[in-house]
Amino acid sequence: MSLLIVSRLLGSMAEWMWYSVATVFAFSLGGVGAVGLIGVASVLPAGLLGPAVGYLIDRYRRERMLTVMLGMRFLAVAFTVVSAAYFPSVAVLVVVATVEGIATLFVRPTSAAMLPSVTTRPEQLVRAYAWLSAAENIGVCVGPLAGGVLLAATTPAIAMSVAAVCALGSAAAVALVRIDAPDLAETMSGSGLRHVASEVLGGARAIGQRDVRAIAVVTVLGFAALGAAEVFVVPLAIDTLGWGEAGPGVLLASVAGGGLLAGVALGAIGGRRLGPWFVLATVVTGLGLVLLAAVPEAVVVLVASAVFGAGAALVTTASQVQIQSLVPLSASGRVLGTLEGVGCLAGAAGVSVAAYLIDRWSVAVSLYVLGTVIVVGAIALAWSVLRTDARVTAARQRIESLDRITLFEPLPNSLRDRLASQLEALEVAAGETVIHQGEYGDEFYVVDEGELDVFVARQYVRSLGSDDFFGELALLADSPRTATVVATTDCRLWTLPRTAFLTILSGFPATGHAIDTVSSQRTVHSPSPAEQAGVLAKVPLFAGLPREIIHDVADSARLCTHDQTSEIFREGDPAGDAYFIVSGCVEMTQGDTVIRTLGEGALFGERAALRPGSARSATATATPGTVLMQLPADRLRTALRP
Repeated sequence: MSLLIVSRLLGSMAEWMWYSVATVFAFSLGGVGAVGLIGVASVLPAGLLGPAVGYLIDRYRRERMLTVMLGMRFLAVAFTVVSAAYFPSVAVLVVVATVEGIATLFVRPTSAAMLPSVTTRPEQLVRAYAWLSAAENIGVCVGPLAGGVLLAATTPAIAMSVAAVCALGSAAAVALVRIDAPDLAETMSGSGLRHVASEVLGGARAIGQRDVRAIAVVTVLGFAALGAAEVFVVPLAIDTLGWGEAGPGVLLASVAGGGLLAGVALGAIGGRRLGPWFVLATVVTGLGLVLLAAVPEAVVVLVASAVFGAGAALVTTASQVQIQSLVPLSASGRVLGTLEGVGCLAGAAGVSVAAYLIDRWSVAVSLYVLGTVIVVGAIALAWSVLRTDARVTAARQRIESLDRITLFEPLPNSLRDRLASQLEALEVAAGETVIHQGEYGDEFYVVDEGELDVFVARQYVRSLGSDDFFGELALLADSPRTATVVATTDCRLWTLPRTAFLTILSGFPATGHAIDTVSSQRTVHSPSPAEQAGVLAKVPLFAGLPREIIHDVADSARLCTHDQTSEIFREGDPAGDAYFIVSGCVEMTQGDTVIRTLGEGALFGERAALRPGSARSATATATPGTVLMQLPADRLRTALRP
């Protein structure tokens, strides 16, 4: 995660340092028209390629794709250093802006698609977005400032060379990223032009869905506003405020500073509802533009640009969080890539509209028009956004319910999302049988609330409670159920289909190992009544007893498996049943002193069991994985009666 943050920080610095230098350089070569060309070139081709980029993100290893694209950014920026030094040209700047825009197009959706694989909680996912947003906005803040200072003190070539170094560092950082959890980037299959075209357009189809559409439209407004900002900061700073060539960098830094505050705000919001904040941020974005036009004074402009930046950054970042909760994770790259592409087109439209309005009327008119459109759009779409937010909140609550299940704690959000989409809640009444021994089953069960008893051949084996699971043996061996499970209280269970269960088992080692370990113990330690009688016949206490009496004791015995450290009885407790250790070990303690440790084949508790009314002389504690045979005291006394 830290490498992604470093890469985003350096990449953002490189992008905005180069862009601020390039726009001022282009302004000196060709005026506002040249600035507009660079703005359009940086977003229009990238916007058209958005769906294809999303396909690549879902098709190949995401960290590798990101490394390649950031390497291309470095080469493109390095080329402008040579151009600025030896053959200054607006055409070169436009071409490099195109490459830079395509590289930038990869960054946000690819990073976003990687985040569920490196986080394990919904709130961690939101905060990861906040960290990346903060890193990006620090870069947006520092990059233009550094670019402006370097441009004022040196030459465009030197300023761009510093941007190239930052771009190289960004590529190097992401090259070291390794996704250990199963990434979905290589799960797509199929070939042929028709199949590829269908996959490419999958992101567009998802964005067109009712729940996603409203968020996408509001996000487009945010991108359009950011695109317009790239144009209006130049004449606003140089002509209106008279700040000189360093002025646009100062304004962009102020916008980025607001974006940094948005990242902090997003982190503070965490797992709470994002919908209301999403709408509010859109309104704030529009009002920030109106304030820039209404009061073009230095202090007010700095504050208004920061307000604008905070609103726009929160809109574009929160939209990714919301959309990832609405679409399948396997399609997240295509959806986010398409959204980024649409955002680029919106940014290009914002650049074009702002340049046209500034050229035809003024900066103030441009700001008034854009600000009003954004505010009206936010208000018009507010109901749809909030309705969608309710669905997102429900999905998050479903995912958060997995946090109470220890088995699923190690899972990253990538698998957690997949689980939540296939997990079904099952309410079971006390006394109801959940599964029957001998029947075939296709589901894995996890106990959320309540208690259940497990029976093998009508013999009690163990009890299950919150956090326990069952049903895995039949799925692993593709065989009939090996036990009957009956609810002893009202229960709430989670059920998981066979295919999803096997995916988790094979796809994530920690959880798979936990399931496999317990399953192995259950398979090994489920002896039949006849086997139980054979084991008891070897105990010295039962030596010489008739076979039928030993079988009677074995038939009445209950097999108990202790998956965790468990206290069997305490010193001073009233006398009760005796216990035989099938496997594992039991510690006997008096006070705080361990008096002995019993292993497989040992019998304990029999003295108290044979003396009704007596008390336990020690505390017995079973270690994890211990299997005990519980021998009823009355049957034991009957069997051993003289």
